[in-house]
Amino acid sequence: MNKRVVVNIGTIVSGDTSKGFLKGDTIIIEKGKISAIGYSTNLNFNNAELVIDAAGMMVTPGLIDSHTHPVIGDWTPRQKAINWMEGALNGGVTTIISQGVVHLPGRPQNRSAAKALAILCAAIGDNYRPGGIKSHQGTVPLEAGLTEQDFREMAENGVKIIGEIGVVGKLHHPEDIAEMLSWARQYGMIVPLHFGARSIPGSARIWSEEVEKIRPDVVLHLNGGPVGAPWPEVKKVIEDSKAVLELVYTGNPKLMYDAIELIKGRNEYHRVLIGSDTPSGGGLIPSAILKCILQIASLNQVPPEIAIAMATGTTSDLYKLNTGKIEIGREADLLIMDAPLDSAAHDAMEAIKMGDLPAIEIIMIDGEIVVIEAANTFRSSKTPLLKVNKGSQIINHC
Repeated sequence: MNKRVVVNIGTIVSGDTSKGFLKGDTIIIEKGKISAIGYSTNLNFNNAELVIDAAGMMVTPGLIDSHTHPVIGDWTPRQKAINWMEGALNGGVTTIISQGVVHLPGRPQNRSAAKALAILCAAIGDNYRPGGIKSHQGTVPLEAGLTEQDFREMAENGVKIIGEIGVVGKLHHPEDIAEMLSWARQYGMIVPLHFGARSIPGSARIWSEEVEKIRPDVVLHLNGGPVGAPWPEVKKVIEDSKAVLELVYTGNPKLMYDAIELIKGRNEYHRVLIGSDTPSGGGLIPSAILKCILQIASLNQVPPEIAIAMATGTTSDLYKLNTGKIEIGREADLLIMDAPLDSAAHDAMEAIKMGDLPAIEIIMIDGEIVVIEAANTFRSSKTPLLKVNKGSQIINHC
């Protein structure tokens, strides 16, 4: 893969809550990764295979959905629907993370099946990328009989996450899973915990007491999945735990608002990440992550660059992904966006502050253009220009 360059950028959003914006109007990409960020006057890109003129639009990292429930491939039996991953891609999501296979009809709940399914799903995530989207599907449900050797073997085969404790797998009581969690952590797996009321049949009600005992890396859907815990329980988790806190589109919007207000007062934006919790009974919502960003930025009046970081860099930090931030050496998963047509906003940043869905004009994954004019957002009055050198396989668009 040769050099690609994005020039004439109006605003570069870093994806990092501690940095916000980056200085510059140009991003250079080589071999699928960001190699330089700065001003065009100080950078040399004469040999670029592709130059994208962003026409003054904003560039952000591709969004990461921290909470999905894939089954096998791009199909969900819960909604009897296909192509939901490509739908999410056209809503700006370039990476999805599975919290476990909960909707697979007839899923056996035993040691051998849990291990085999986890390894299978990890391999599917690596090999199946509809539209180019990245998916991390290697999750293991906690079932009786799993051994340290099982966790070692699963880790060696790409299983990196424990399935949502309290929903995926039979075991969820702290005393029943303590040893398994120690093995999981020993082999570098992330430990997520369901929080709130029961969701699907067989799931558990988990409140602050369980959070304190289990000490997860991330508390899933702090605002309910979909039914939230009482506010004192939510407040206690925010104030007393050190876990990363996930907020989801399909949860309780009032609890999301209240949680962000408390987190804002504590100056702990870096603890928040955003997921959709789909496909689920809540449906298929391709713009779910964008909608969460809009709520947090417009109603809670959190700076848009911080809200975007909650859906990008914070998630990549937790799950140890080399994407989610605009940073030298990171995978070049990028969105080029602007205010939508007829919006009162003048640019994407202002549109997000106002609660308008931005127009995503170009989506890049690993430096390759995978979408022009995202189908699940609106159009902009501006048009990026692609300048392609001879021999490129990318089609001109202007």
